[in-house]
Amino acid sequence: MSDASETSYFIRLRGTIRGPYTVLQLRRMARTGQFSRLHQISENRVAWRSAHELRELFGGPQPAPAAEASPQSMPSSPAPAEPKSPAEEWMYAVGDATLGPVSRRELLRRLERGELTASTPVWREGLADWSDAGTEFPSHVRTRGSGRRKAMWAGIGLGVCLLIVAAVLKWAPQFDAGELKEAVFSSEIDSTDLSVPAVNQAISDATGMVVSYLLIRKQTGEEFEQRLGSGSCFVVDRKGNALTNRHVIEEYEAWKKASTEGRLRRLIDLNTQWLAQLYKERQIDGDPPDVDTYIRDEVDSIDPRLVVYFGTDQCPASLEYTSKRHDMAVLHVQREKHEAYYPLSASNEAAKLTPVVTIGFPGVAQRAVTDVEQAAILARAAPSSLDEVLFGSRDHRDGIKGSAFEVNTTPGEITIVQKETGDVHLVQHTAVVRPGNSGGPLVLRRGGMAGVVLGINTLILVDDSPVYVAFTVAQMRSELEDEAGLTELTWR
Repeated sequence: MSDASETSYFIRLRGTIRGPYTVLQLRRMARTGQFSRLHQISENRVAWRSAHELRELFGGPQPAPAAEASPQSMPSSPAPAEPKSPAEEWMYAVGDATLGPVSRRELLRRLERGELTASTPVWREGLADWSDAGTEFPSHVRTRGSGRRKAMWAGIGLGVCLLIVAAVLKWAPQFDAGELKEAVFSSEIDSTDLSVPAVNQAISDATGMVVSYLLIRKQTGEEFEQRLGSGSCFVVDRKGNALTNRHVIEEYEAWKKASTEGRLRRLIDLNTQWLAQLYKERQIDGDPPDVDTYIRDEVDSIDPRLVVYFGTDQCPASLEYTSKRHDMAVLHVQREKHEAYYPLSASNEAAKLTPVVTIGFPGVAQRAVTDVEQAAILARAAPSSLDEVLFGSRDHRDGIKGSAFEVNTTPGEITIVQKETGDVHLVQHTAVVRPGNSGGPLVLRRGGMAGVVLGINTLILVDDSPVYVAFTVAQMRSELEDEAGLTELTWR
């Protein structure tokens, strides 16, 4: 057995850190859809990475099985598929979401229509692990079409090009570069041209980094800050209301809802597992300290905190609404003045090749570039006492480099807008998305709709090549207005 298979991992699931689990346990959990490639795993609860980076979980070279391994664990050569009953039910994965069950007939229909691809993970009762749709149904995966189909797509492509040219001719005369560079945004964003200082400032003012952490106060008055997670958000009205993903604030919400005893219990359970794992991995002599007694004796209060950073400006925020239907939540950001905000698209539709831009705070931007920078970050974040091991550092920003607070933009184009089961509308696009982009806006960047938010960036599907996904805001309109109470949104 390989060293990797002997290593244990923690995983963030539904607002809590769970584990440690062995690789075998994680593989079983992944097979049954309990987590996806996008969930975060860690060996030490400090350095987190996406589950897809651990190749033992979702494919890639596997360690050779032992001689006594069961036939189910042995790699086998492809064999002719046995006839399958039309009534069997299948699960399939779309990024962070495990969807289904659907009938075999429905799954084949989606493959033939191109709604699912050969690399879409699928699973049914009886399969030892998730498999690619192309492996299970090779004759039903859409391949290159006939000359007639190619001609049809060529015609569609020409039509899209003509529409783009028409849009440019229509809108270009309305913009005067000199006037635009002197503009001062005091309302809704209507451009994504970051070469214009006023536009750059407006986007920075309307796009924030969401950070949640625990403020742990000891009986002595000492305070520690344990970071829970981070993501992106965007302001949608003058009142300071902002949208983000539900999964960005899920862990914060779980701590917030817990009672005083519940918070203590969560902290005790978390650190009991963590210290036991630490002592085992580092072969530390003796037993770990009695975490239960120490925490109850030392801790005065545990206060979950939620803040939003606009650049280096830290603003307190509150969780106002969490959607049960969509991966969406509403925050209220406490700020002296909200000058800029994003208008929202009233339509779930957008043409293929429509230019868009992803805006947010990707986790990759928080990583060190040089060895010196890495050493400095680790020095700030490394615990120097038992209290820092159990309760976190003195500042939740330790471990994040300064440039990570600068908003990132990545342009791209829409590849397709799909309607999934349950009337869920999603947009696939080519604007690069990283885990820290979760909750940030996917913004239209050309013509009269420039600056309008089409969707909330939510998923990254990692297979042969990345596919970036956002859920349209138009499908959330009635929920935002009627249930969340956002009555001053601007729809375009």
